[in-house]
Formats: sequence, C-alpha cells, structure tokens
Amino acid sequence: MKTLLVVDDDPAIREIFSVLLSMEGYTVHAAAGGRECFDRLSSIPMDLVLLDIMMHPIDGWETLTAIRKNPETRHIPVIMLSGKSPSCEEIVLYGGWIEDYLMKPISMETITESLDAVFGRCLENQVAGKYFLQNSVKPDIVVEYFHLKKFLFIYGKFSPDFTESANDTCVDVSSMEARFTELDDILSATRLTGTTGSQKSEQR
Repeated sequence: MKTLLVVDDDPAIREIFSVLLSMEGYTVHAAAGGRECFDRLSSIPMDLVLLDIMMHPIDGWETLTAIRKNPETRHIPVIMLSGKSPSCEEIVLYGGWIEDYLMKPISMETITESLDAVFGRCLENQVAGKYFLQNSVKPDIVVEYFHLKKFLFIYGKFSPDFTESANDTCVDVSSMEARFTELDDILSATRLTGTTGSQKSEQR
C-alpha cells in the first residue's frame, strides 16, 4: 500500500483528495502548506507527494526545491498540481525534478492513471539505476540521464502550448535531446555488455 502526501492550502481539496484516494487504496496524509509538508515528510515515510503550486507564503516550487535539496527527501517522487500551465522557464528550472504535472480541475481517473504511470516509471528507473551503478557507470552520468528523461517528458507534455519565440529564447531543447541520446547510447551499451563504452574499449 502506497502512502501519499497531499499538499494544498485549500482545505476542501485536501479533504476531497484524501477521501477519494483512500477509496483507491492509498494511505493519505495532508498538509496545508510548505512548512506543514516538511513536518510530515520528516516524521512519516511517504511514497509520493501531490504538490499544489499556488500556495502562500511558501509556494509549490519553493517547497519542491526544499524537498530536492534535502538528502532525506530528495528521492521522493513529486507530482505538481496547478490551475495554470507551467511556463517554459518553470519547466527548465523544475522539470527534471518532477514526475508529472497535472492541471486542475482534475478527475480522479486522471490522478490515478498518473499515479500508476509514475510508480511504474519510478520502479523501472530504480532497477535500471541500480544496474548501471553496479556496472561501474559513474553516478553523475546516471543522475544526469534520469534528470533529462524527466525534463523531456514534462517539456514534451506542454511544448505545444509554447510559442515558437518562447521555445527559442527559453531553452535549446535540441541540445538537451542530443545529450540525452548520447547518454542513452552509453547506458544501452552497458545493458548489452555489462560495461560502459569506455570500459569496453579499455578491455580490448
């Protein structure tokens, strides 16, 4: 049974999410804002955080940053919730730190589908990451790979909303895609041979 933390400054949303997600079989805790979120995470092991963005005095992005900078919580998957689409700049800054971004108003079916997909991806990434590290892939390569993988997923989800000029000035996505492909090639070689491309060359 997965344990979720719903962080939202609207008590009605916290109550609705808690009731409906509990009916889906999750153990659900709630927090009214960033500070309460930190308190919950420090005392209760959580499998995932559903995090609203528009909160005061600590908004969702600030809360996410604190979660990721804390060694005790940086591994916890986070799904962002908001009534507005993310800007290109927000995706560049935070896209590699989140598993999904859902728009309000939202159906419980959409939430549960996202949760199933996120937990599935997280399990795959954990297994793959462990395998890469056991086969001497440098940790910074593994971290960068999964960071880019998350970023490109979130960017791809919202890129149709961006204007061409915004894309041009916001981020060079093509270079990030190229870097991801480069890393994927390195890790694909590891999957096939059990060694990185550089290690294989050294063994010849």
